[in-house]
Amino acid sequence: QAYNCLIHFYKRIMADSAEQHRVFLNKPLDLLNSLHCKVTVSSVRGEKVTGGLLAVDPVTDTAVIVELEDSEASESDSLGNHNVTVVPFVNWNSMEVIDASDTFKKYVNSFHSEQSQSSDMSEEDLAKAKEKVTNWLSKNGLKIAARGEDLIIADAVILQPPFTAESCSATNEIILSRVQSILKCIPAE
Repeated sequence: QAYNCLIHFYKRIMADSAEQHRVFLNKPLDLLNSLHCKVTVSSVRGEKVTGGLLAVDPVTDTAVIVELEDSEASESDSLGNHNVTVVPFVNWNSMEVIDASDTFKKYVNSFHSEQSQSSDMSEEDLAKAKEKVTNWLSKNGLKIAARGEDLIIADAVILQPPFTAESCSATNEIILSRVQSILKCIPAE
């Protein structure tokens, strides 16, 4: 009987602690959908920052924001021309999405593209690579959805052209590394 009381006590303590830990309260899909959008985030210290959401870390509640002017983007625009702010201790519940348009997302995402390997692939080669990757990931049991030029894998990973292991991003590092390891195993033609 003392054993049963100990088990019930342990279950109650574990359930209470799991409900209270902030990592379990974050909504990774909402964070993923907000990636590259224009947002306003607030830290627990009350600081507000508005800009393009470059990256999120739901474990440490950190956001990386690129502060953008309201003016039009130019061809020569680069990340070096903007302030980048790391906002620690973000209160995700107070995050406000201001602009989720595809145009804005593409603009903010272009900052990632300038840092990743640039692709000189033709449209035809990109289409072949996209199809090859889609078939390989499906063969490995992963759900793939197309969103513009990108592929969304298992509602958690964004795969961008040129569709290599180095061109994916995610809010969950464990899922990202597993998808990257699958992508690295694509057989050569």
